[in-house]
Amino acid sequence: LSVSVIRTNSELTSMVNLINAQKFLCDISIEDCYDNLNMIARALSHKSSLKHIKLVGGRFNCEDLKSLTKCYQLKTLMIVECESLENDSKDEFYNIEKIQSLSKLYKITLRDTFLPGKLLAFYFQAANSKIQEVELSGLMPFDTHIIIKAITLHCPNINKLSVTIDEGHYDNLYGLLQSCKKLTSILIDSITKEEDGSFDIDRDKEVEANEILPLFGKCIPSSLKLLKIWSNWVFTPESLEKFFINCSAKIETLDIAYCECITDHHLDVFLKYTKGILKNLDIDRARNLSIEAL
Repeated sequence: LSVSVIRTNSELTSMVNLINAQKFLCDISIEDCYDNLNMIARALSHKSSLKHIKLVGGRFNCEDLKSLTKCYQLKTLMIVECESLENDSKDEFYNIEKIQSLSKLYKITLRDTFLPGKLLAFYFQAANSKIQEVELSGLMPFDTHIIIKAITLHCPNINKLSVTIDEGHYDNLYGLLQSCKKLTSILIDSITKEEDGSFDIDRDKEVEANEILPLFGKCIPSSLKLLKIWSNWVFTPESLEKFFINCSAKIETLDIAYCECITDHHLDVFLKYTKGILKNLDIDRARNLSIEAL
């Protein structure tokens, strides 16, 4: 069932009635319904048959979004460009003991969404070790950190991770990488604080990575095959060498297309440590390579 743009109360009532009438509703996509998502989420919470939920462009009361944890058959959850009508800060609101287990939920996508991190962390705690694929893209940094902590504590079996993280706050990410021993794919994006106090994805801003990169190598699990750094990390060939010395993973695809610092000396390091292992290397924005290297 796909729903898009509900404008009137009568349309909303009809949609809620339609949802309530379904006995075996498995898959629903709701887009651009704004404040009307509240009542729809309330109706969905009674659907034990639901396996896939996609919510795009809407606003919720936290309690109604929390109620979706009652959909115990849920396998995938996608929330994009949504925000909360209120932020309930009462401690009892976040009591995990009252949450229905989501033992089949294996994939969560949270993109450009402004909902309380404590609320979103519910789904990771409820799904626990079943979660395999996670995308945290364009969230507020504070909320991202809360979710990363929840993943570190409750979700050891993730194999695919995509995350935007603000500069200077990689510590939580290191802990997650050490906790999730089955990771095969990681994508790291950068989020930057603007002058007006807002946050936005900025892949052009330079990020000093001479300390980050070697630590990152220590934390990456040996299972990793694909690493994408979609950020303009700046690092020396020496730091890159420390990364490979510290890293036990046999990385087959390395996408550092936004890193402009790559030189011939960096390429020498790649050849030394990845020959016969690395199958794909993307350095599209490298600005300092010699003609011979090109």
